Amino acid sequence: MPNGHHPNSRKALARYKKDFVKGVGGNPSGRPKRHPISDALRNLADLKYYPKSAKLKHGATYAEAAAFQAFLDAIRGDVKALNEVADRIEGKPSQRIELSGVDDAPPIQINSVDISKLSKDELLAYRAILAKAARRDD
Repeated sequence: MPNGHHPNSRKALARYKKDFVKGVGGNPSGRPKRHPISDALRNLADLKYYPKSAKLKHGATYAEAAAFQAFLDAIRGDVKALNEVADRIEGKPSQRIELSGVDDAPPIQINSVDISKLSKDELLAYRAILAKAARRDD
């Protein structure tokens, strides 16, 4: 192979450099988020239930079949299936965690915070509070 004619040589790759702009990705939104079972559960949850005519439609996907079966199990009293359906549709309930303090100190409380609902100013204030708390621990 003569010098500069290899497909991966600098000279050959230089032709493609202009096609790529620094800092711009080819897929800015990323891979689409798919949740077929959760989506099927949500769709089923919105349907009216008629016990004698509850059947899976012809040509249903495996996700729809799994969701349908989970709903039937939940309706029949399977608590695990009911919890799974509820968690998929509504999300897991937030849990409060308590850690006991040393000796008679009050317990430490950790609550989850959904920062996606905070404004930019609130996020900056929250960050400052966390930084101040971290400095106290040192």
